[in-house]
Parts: sequence; structure tokens; C-alpha cells
Amino acid sequence: MSVQAKINLWKGENHKKWLNILFDEYVVFLAKSNKTQYTQEWEIKSLIYYFRYLENNDHKKVTLESIYNYVDYMNKHLSLRTVYDRSQCLKYFLNWLYDSKKITFNGDMIFPKLKQPISSSIMSYYSNKEISQILNSISVKDGVGKRNMAIVSLFAYLGIRRDDVRTLKFENVDWDNNLIKFYQNKTGILSNLPMPKMVKISLLDYLKNARPNINNEFIFIKDDGSLYATEYLSVIVNRIVDKSSINTKNRKSSCHSFRHSIATNLLEKHVDINIISQILGHAKTETTIGTYISYDKQKLMMLPLEVPEWK
Repeated sequence: MSVQAKINLWKGENHKKWLNILFDEYVVFLAKSNKTQYTQEWEIKSLIYYFRYLENNDHKKVTLESIYNYVDYMNKHLSLRTVYDRSQCLKYFLNWLYDSKKITFNGDMIFPKLKQPISSSIMSYYSNKEISQILNSISVKDGVGKRNMAIVSLFAYLGIRRDDVRTLKFENVDWDNNLIKFYQNKTGILSNLPMPKMVKISLLDYLKNARPNINNEFIFIKDDGSLYATEYLSVIVNRIVDKSSINTKNRKSSCHSFRHSIATNLLEKHVDINIISQILGHAKTETTIGTYISYDKQKLMMLPLEVPEWK
């Protein structure tokens, strides 16, 4: 769901006037900031959850009590990761309120140092053999199958995030040089990825034989020319993985599972961690290591890491 869709969702509901005023002012502030669309979308989404809590509990304004009660509510009902993410967004919102002289305390006072929770679970991972089985289970005899093959190929071969696949444009594909280039919605970092033969074939098959004949800059569109919801891409992947008869016990069949699988399979082959970081579009190798350290610490220690120069 886009930033504007999040805004429309809030405005389509009946809310108290003081909340609507704060919401509108903060949205304007975010739009003028240098934050990516992905970050703005997440902050607005988190703000909506907090505002709904305020309304449901009949709070008249933003107070310390309302914040502490909201955090307590999250701790009781949500995962540690979700609590961390929403608290981080709430911290930014409170800092804006303070800077705007609307409250006498700021987010840094309430959340002096939020610690990102460490996942205790093993990430979902599929072997190359299993990924091949998933792809082979997709029938391309009709338009839906051709679309699904093109979408899943981008996940399986390149590990592109689902929102980047959803918003992929014709200008992002360099057919002559077999490259896919785009700025990531989440980080704003430029990804410049080689386009494997199977990805190119599946994209061309979809574009020539299945895509609606509508003049639109985006590659994946519905019959009315609109974009698919981000969540719908997850639905597509879940259905395909289920149909493939892969054993998914204790594993997620999500779009992001393919990102983990690509990194893990490269890790098995002792590929340089810097190359893995580039493929995943991480700005720092530390991000890659932090994400995949739970998989196999010994294998990560065996990777050739970049040695910093002594100064």
C-alpha cells in the first residue's frame, strides 16, 4: 500500500478533529523530509495504529500516560520486532511534536535508546533444488501463470524485495545489456543486477502474451491498469509454494524467503560477503552479516571479508 493509500485509509474513516489536524501536519512534514517513500509509508502506518489506540481509549491529547499505556499494550499483544518498529516511529513523531512546540517532552526522552530485537528463530531457507521445484510447479499455459512465473523468477533468481517487484518499471530493464536497475523503495540505494536468462524469458513471455494492453510505465499491472497490492504478491508466492509440494514445516513460504535463500546458497559456495551484500542491495556488509549470522556463524567466519586499511 502506497503513502497516498495510507493517507486515504485514514481520511476515509471518521476521526476526532484534533487527531486529523496532527495527522495532516505530520504527513506534510514527512513529505518535505528526505525519507524514502517506504519509510514514510511505515511511519504513517505506525502513527495510524497509535491514533486508533488514542481514540479507542478516549484520550484527548498526546500525553506521557497515553504513550506508556500504548507501549504496555503493544508488549502484551505484539511481537518484539513489531513493538520495536512502531516504537521507533512513535519516537520520531514525538520529536516532531516537541520541535513543533506541541508537547513539552520528546521521543528521545521516552525512548533514549531502542535496541533492535535479536531473532531467535532460524530464517526460512530453500535449497536450489527446492527453488527449482517451486518454479517448475508454475504452469505458464495461461496469462496468470505467465505473470506468476515472471514475478516469482524475480524473487527466486535475484532476491528483489516484493515492493520493488511490484513497482518495477519498463525503464528499469536494460534488455540489450541484460541488466535490471532500480532504486530500492526501502533504502533508496541503487540496485544494478544482472538479468539471468530465465528471468528475461519469463518477463518477455508475460509482456508479449499476458500483460494487459495498457500504456503504463509499470510492468506488473491489473486489467484496469492499477498496481497489485504488496500483500497480493505474498498470496501468489504462498499459493505456488503450497502447490509445489515442498515441505514447508517450520518454514515460511514468503517472498522474503527467496532473499534469505539466495544469500544462504551463495554462502554455501563461499561467495565473498561483499558480493552477497551487493546482490541484496545492502549499503553495508554489516547489514548482511547481521541478517544472516543466525544461519551459520562458522560459515560466515570462513568468508573472505574485506580487510580495512591501517591508518
